[in-house]
Amino acid sequence: MLTQKIKDKTVTVAVLGLGHVGYPMSTLFGKNGFQTIGYDINTQRLNDIKQGKVLLELTSILPTDEQEKQKALAEIKKNVQLSNSEEDLKNADVYVVDVPTPLKENETPNLVFLTNTCKAISMCLKKGNLVVVESTIYPGATEEIVKPILEESGLEAGKDFYLSFSPERIDPGNKKWSLELIPKIVGGINKESVDVACLLFSKIVAKVVPASSLQVAEATKMVENLFRSVNIALINDLSKFFEKMGIDTWETIAAASTKPFGFMPHYPGPGVGGHCIPKDPFYLLYKARKMGMNLEFVEEAAAVNKNMPLYVVHLIEDTLKMQNKSLRGSSFAVLGVTYKKDVLDLRRTPAKTVITELCKFSKDVVTFDPMTTESYGAKTGKTLEETIKNKDCIVLLADHAYFKENNLEDKINKLSPNCCVVDTRNFVDETKLKASILCRCLGKPVKSGQ
Repeated sequence: MLTQKIKDKTVTVAVLGLGHVGYPMSTLFGKNGFQTIGYDINTQRLNDIKQGKVLLELTSILPTDEQEKQKALAEIKKNVQLSNSEEDLKNADVYVVDVPTPLKENETPNLVFLTNTCKAISMCLKKGNLVVVESTIYPGATEEIVKPILEESGLEAGKDFYLSFSPERIDPGNKKWSLELIPKIVGGINKESVDVACLLFSKIVAKVVPASSLQVAEATKMVENLFRSVNIALINDLSKFFEKMGIDTWETIAAASTKPFGFMPHYPGPGVGGHCIPKDPFYLLYKARKMGMNLEFVEEAAAVNKNMPLYVVHLIEDTLKMQNKSLRGSSFAVLGVTYKKDVLDLRRTPAKTVITELCKFSKDVVTFDPMTTESYGAKTGKTLEETIKNKDCIVLLADHAYFKENNLEDKINKLSPNCCVVDTRNFVDETKLKASILCRCLGKPVKSGQ
């Protein structure tokens, strides 16, 4: 019986999709003593994992103590079998689906990875197995899309095999909330499916929260991410307004944050990135439109966030004008290409749009990011110093700790003493910059005299 095998940790778990969620999840099962199959069709991804090139993604899994870290890595290596062979999937008792669910060019759901993965599982599915979908989808999709494909096996969901949806909640780079400490929401096609999935996850995370249905679990993920989307959009909109009014948005947020109830701080930025926040609104909008409904608030928030990179370009242009320069022909250093500080994640990064737009006006756009060499058509600087030297404008898009550790302000003073700086993260300490340097920060008014 599956429940007993889970209790005994004799169950074999297959995690399908070894991306930013699936890779940490597979290692978490392995770290806790489960025989695990880490499956991915991307052979390069598998090779990178084997060579330790993506070890950074396990920050929320591995202990900080070096001795304990090596012990955990040894346990993972012993228990996790990396594979791109569907034949190996036949040995699994549990299938955890962590494949991407991106958008098509018309911003409708692209579920090809999910459907192909479910077809592969259906060829291996046995009576008594458990299938858990963690990939983000709109409410109803597990039952509408996943269930029929799995039932091509000849088995019936809820009767012959367990079917669950448990949204991923990983926060890349968050050292406070490791994957083990984040409560796990679990829904299912019936109570038995919820119970079995809850039992499984209780072996690897500190807290499991059952939901009454698949749809509630699916909707939970949407609510969580839309909460962030609309609040980021709100502060992005306000930052532009406050800037015109002469109000410091960042100081205002800090002041509002002293209220001990009813407020949660969100901050302006060059746009939203990653897999969830830029995408999830369109998944819910797709479902709403199919039902003949409009979610105007959700749609407007998504549009505000999507347009922020273009506003940053406008801010750059306005700043250059204050120095009697223009976008066309100016030289640029763009610092930070990833969507988030200290995280190697380029998915839907707003830097792509900003860099692409700048390249339309200038042939001298150089990027530097300590975590990646991706430049989106611009030149790539070998060092921070080389990148910022003799530039007309320095644009900070990701506030990596590296820039603080390497005394960014001092380097700007020395290497580009007559430049302008556009800071989208309230990161640069303009009091440390020379008077000859014009510094503009997103959401802050222009200082008098500039």
